[in-house]
Amino acid sequence: MNELVTAVITTYKREPEILRRAVESVVNQTWRPLELYVINDCPEDIVLSDRIRSMLLDVQQNHADLSIQYVPLEHNSGACVARNKGLELAKGEFISFLDDDDTWEPEKIFEQIGGFISKKIGMVYSPFYNIDFKGKKELIVRGDKSGVLLDDLLYRNVIGGTSMPMMRTSAMRDIGGFDSDMLSSQDYDTWVRMAEKYEIQFVGKPLTVRYLTGESITTNLKKKESGWLRFTEKYLHYYKDNREAFSNRLSLMVGEMIALNNKKFVNSVLEKYKGLYNQSVKFAYCKAIIKTVVKSVLRKK
Repeated sequence: MNELVTAVITTYKREPEILRRAVESVVNQTWRPLELYVINDCPEDIVLSDRIRSMLLDVQQNHADLSIQYVPLEHNSGACVARNKGLELAKGEFISFLDDDDTWEPEKIFEQIGGFISKKIGMVYSPFYNIDFKGKKELIVRGDKSGVLLDDLLYRNVIGGTSMPMMRTSAMRDIGGFDSDMLSSQDYDTWVRMAEKYEIQFVGKPLTVRYLTGESITTNLKKKESGWLRFTEKYLHYYKDNREAFSNRLSLMVGEMIALNNKKFVNSVLEKYKGLYNQSVKFAYCKAIIKTVVKSVLRKK
């Protein structure tokens, strides 16, 4: 197997020093042939755009064995539009997306491309590392199954973020790429649509490093709300027949949103979908409330 692989990095207002870290993790891949598209979703910032161009030219000079293409969008359009632009331009049989503040281990492409053992497989995923503010590295294994993973994904996102998997390019085009109307959970939604039509393969080696930032944790609440509701309505026909899966996903949301002091949204969702979830959600609600109270008391001491 010696197929061309396309890597796509989407960037938005990211300092070139951080973006360079992501770019170099792509060009230092052990796999060739390889092409890289860097899609700039903030072309309005002319100074930053020039700095990105300069950085990419510098990296390209030391890596003549692959193509690095800089693609500014016409205007700020959002991550999904930027990723879909990369998908449109991709010449590779396989494609991987990388967020501009994450990195890949050098053998990421080599290991994952080996997972495409049949034409039925549309995506290959792996564990990953989280690195927090203090530099602490933690191994994350969301799932470890292969095959038809639709039911598993209805419970929770077992794949991880956009930087983690590799997809067959034709499969990504077949499912329509990323949904630009999703304000959050865009990756999760894409994985579910992939699982509706294709098998998914697990490769057990951790191959991506995700750097946790304040931005990663304090995502705009309105976007989180909108994404959660849009996702739920898109797949409600599944959840009506699988209340256990819905209860599990709802419990995860309850814990997260209460921790972010968004009890009002949680209550509105519980009312909206009354009768569709089991008692575990109420347990998760009480647990989350107690946890916030305890944290509040400890902070005052």
